[in-house]
This record gives sequence, structure tokens and C-alpha cells, in this order.
Amino acid sequence: MIIDHSKPPRGGHQKGLTLIEVLAAVSIFAIGIVAVGSMLISATRNNTTGNMITQATLLARNQLETLKNEIDITALELKTYYDPNNPINAQGQKGGIFTRTWKITAPSGLTTVRHIQVTVKTNQQGKNREVVLTSISGGNGI
Repeated sequence: MIIDHSKPPRGGHQKGLTLIEVLAAVSIFAIGIVAVGSMLISATRNNTTGNMITQATLLARNQLETLKNEIDITALELKTYYDPNNPINAQGQKGGIFTRTWKITAPSGLTTVRHIQVTVKTNQQGKNREVVLTSISGGNGI
């Protein structure tokens, strides 16, 4: 008796997977892995950017509060000031990646208050970022 191996077994079902089915499954898996990898990179980049903006905002807020707590705010010269420690780190100390400036102006018609604008800049990953906080203050924390 001659056995023909080109035909499937008597139940009509083949055992195992064809090469095409394996390649299709591996391709779909690879596309999924690449998508997850790119999401991971994007999430890391966005978290870093958010952290930088938060640090810049805190630096600006700290300087703004310091200026608002001046006892005689009208004694401040009307000009742009540069932090003497520039560039500064997240704690405001010399040697970081942030540049902090503040500008004192007098609102028109008002002599007892000052307009304060604090700007913190950084350049991270080739992108310039800037946080600007403004306030009008009469000194003494007001």
C-alpha cells in the first residue's frame, strides 16, 4: 500500500502553523512593540518638560514673593534686573540651566505701587522655554 503524504490526515485538519501565519503574527507583534516604545519615549520627554516648567515656575514665584515683601517697594529702581547667580539651578543657586530676570515698572498714575514681572528662561533639548509671572504690589507682601 502506498501512502500519499501530500494530503492532510483523515480528519481534514493540518497540525501546526504555516510559515505565512507565523510571519504575520511576528509582524503584528513587532508593530505593537515599536508603538509601545515610541509612547515610552514620548512620555519620558513630556515628563521632563513638565518638570522643567514646574521648576521655572517655582523660581519665578519665589522671586516675585521676595519682591512683593519689600518694605518700601517704591525704593526699587524702575529697571530690569538680572539674577546675579545666572545661570541658576532649581534652588536658585549658581550653576544651573535657568536664567532669571525681573522688571520693575510703575503703573501709570500710581506712585505707591509697582508692577513686577519675573521671567525665567531655559533651553532644554534645543527648545526655548519661558515662564513669566506678573503682579502689582504695594510692598509689605501686598
